[in-house]
Amino acid sequence: MSSREILLREPNIAKYLENWGRKDEHAFIALDGDNNPLGAVWIRLFNTEEAGYGFIDDETPELGMAIMSQHRGQGIGRHLLSKMIVYARSIGYSALSLSVDPHNETALLMYEKGEFEKVHQDKGVSWTMKKDL
Repeated sequence: MSSREILLREPNIAKYLENWGRKDEHAFIALDGDNNPLGAVWIRLFNTEEAGYGFIDDETPELGMAIMSQHRGQGIGRHLLSKMIVYARSIGYSALSLSVDPHNETALLMYEKGEFEKVHQDKGVSWTMKKDL
């Protein structure tokens, strides 16, 4: 089993993938001209019992994002984030939350420019951030 497969089976990571497709889960995928994926952004609601790293409350979806390493720094993440913010607002959410590594300065800056505010730091490992919509 690869290290990627082992990581994806970790309970704190697996919960972000398990049973994907519920009515309160939404995603956008950025594709190149040949329909190859460049990155994705998604939101998913959790409750207190299954709280994720960026959990705020039962009504605030957690946002996740991944950009293929070779396509970072091209504005794809910023575009996907903007698109998800507009979409989440349009379907009635009042806020979004996320978790970000404090050492990932590029992502942290992008979220701050997107008006996410730091809520609390979890043992120095990650910042939980929130954006009111």
